[in-house]
Amino acid sequence: MLQKLLHSVKRVLYALAMTASTTRKSVALTPEDLDVVQRLREAGSPEREYLENALGQMPANLSESQAIAELVALGARSVRERALDSAYEAYAQQLLEEEVSYKDATRARRKLRADRREQAQQ
Repeated sequence: MLQKLLHSVKRVLYALAMTASTTRKSVALTPEDLDVVQRLREAGSPEREYLENALGQMPANLSESQAIAELVALGARSVRERALDSAYEAYAQQLLEEEVSYKDATRARRKLRADRREQAQQ
């Protein structure tokens, strides 16, 4: 399961790397989305400051399409980070389960050996 998840994450990262060239897409935006895009274009706005803290300095005259592209970049980064977090969490869980299984098997072997020694002494 973990290997499948890691493989999927690698495929996503590879696909993102392979789409480095720019492609224009039509996207439906709500009025609220457009409001956020407009605030991203305004120097000094809290939204712009957050975006610049997350992704780095933006051009002074950020266009609407650049603002949307930066939002997509931030979202993609967030998705990648969460996917990696999930993969690491799954890996840690698998290691924990393996450790518990190993300890259980070791305990069972010790008990079996102790039982055999006890039977041999009788």
